[in-house]
Amino acid sequence: MNNIAKYRSFLRIFLKAKTIRIPSSNNLLVQRNISVFTPLKSNPPYPNGTNNNNISSDIKLHYEKISNETLESLTERLDELSDDLGDLISDEYDVSFSNGVLNLKLGEENGTYVINKQTPNLQIWLSSPVSGPKRFDFIDNTWIYKRTGESLHELLAKELTEIFSTEINLNKSECTLMCPKDEVDMRIKNNLVNSLEKFVINSKIEYKLVKEYGRPAAGKIIKSSELRTLETLLKTTKYLIREVYSREKFDFVSKYEFIFDRLRAIRQDIIIERCDSEISNKIHEIILCFYLISDYKLCASDKYDEYLNHQHLKEVLHLIISSKYCTNKNWFYSVYLLLNLKNFTSINNTLKTWKSLNLEYPMDECVNFARAYLNKNYVKLFEIYKRLPLLCQLAFHRRIPEIEIDMLKIMNCAYSFKNSIYPVESFLKISLFNGRHSLEKYEDKNFFRIDMDNNILFSKFNSPTEITDVRERYDFIDEKLSDITDVDFMLESYCI
Repeated sequence: MNNIAKYRSFLRIFLKAKTIRIPSSNNLLVQRNISVFTPLKSNPPYPNGTNNNNISSDIKLHYEKISNETLESLTERLDELSDDLGDLISDEYDVSFSNGVLNLKLGEENGTYVINKQTPNLQIWLSSPVSGPKRFDFIDNTWIYKRTGESLHELLAKELTEIFSTEINLNKSECTLMCPKDEVDMRIKNNLVNSLEKFVINSKIEYKLVKEYGRPAAGKIIKSSELRTLETLLKTTKYLIREVYSREKFDFVSKYEFIFDRLRAIRQDIIIERCDSEISNKIHEIILCFYLISDYKLCASDKYDEYLNHQHLKEVLHLIISSKYCTNKNWFYSVYLLLNLKNFTSINNTLKTWKSLNLEYPMDECVNFARAYLNKNYVKLFEIYKRLPLLCQLAFHRRIPEIEIDMLKIMNCAYSFKNSIYPVESFLKISLFNGRHSLEKYEDKNFFRIDMDNNILFSKFNSPTEITDVRERYDFIDEKLSDITDVDFMLESYCI
């Protein structure tokens, strides 16, 4: 059998095969995330006799509205560039928009951009004289090129910057107020002003409103007049921390809920802008510190949603460590490590990823902390925890009750023999408990007994009941917070 016949025989066998065996992930040296996609059907089946044509027409109406608003606003901005750039542009520069097609003519030397709607695919198509054709999908209120993650506005701004050798900004943000004027008028008219936005000056009530968070409606285009500039967002963030956080006549829970909502609106504006800069990174760092210090101060409150705060904290931390403008990577990588100690795979992968980093303070301490955690050497762990910087102590604080419970279970096995006692004073030295009163909640749940001589009696036969709400503040952390104000910590001094 010649080579051609062998090849044909192999091909027939291969094509008849129904399955392809893939080695298990344990045998793979490198694991990758593999996604399986199925084509998106234009008219998917809908239950209960829903009219598919009506749904398709609704989708198309949304698309037409969104795409038209995008191209019209882009036409206006590109038209304004002729005034902004002055002598940098040629006489051939021209912008026109008609029948869903936007043409930007830059002259013979630089060519012509064509941006048009593609209704069947619900996309906007771009023909660029620099980078060629691209297709954009509407994702998170922005037209995104899926292959690179760039937005339509980002790509155009980058290419026009190169063509004209000057910084071009096509961002939609125009608002320089902490709260857009339309929202101010609406909220005052409908009496929707928060108490923390009201001030009594010379016996008169004055308002200082901050844009509140609102879920974006499907298909809604955010007006440029409603989108705050980055400088305004930073100013608003500092105002919330300096002024609102420090107001003494309000309880901490009320201040937390208000600031949490307004910071969420700030993050929303940054997401819509898809901006990564020194200013946006600074904003995220301040927000992260607010989440951490609030979590610590509200640890014993039943009016506080710990889970929601933690989810937002992780989202912001991801934005910080993935930003090229983060200059304190050792600090925020340390926070990431402490938040993910429970995930052994995450610890392993993280340490491998950070081989290129110098193990400087506090990263070196946090790596030793992780080793103590993995070895369940809790005495060493508590010893390191007490000397960690405040930022890292706050990051791990929510996990301490789990460690204390596991430590007590180990002690119950290790000291479960006749006449075995452990002085309370000695136990407090190797743990983080604030004092005798801190042990009472565990004693009440049958983790151990304390005799009349102030000795702990451990036993492996103890049957502790489930315990909740055991988080508490610690004296050594409160001492650090007394040396520096919360405001200074959040705005300037978190890396100390």
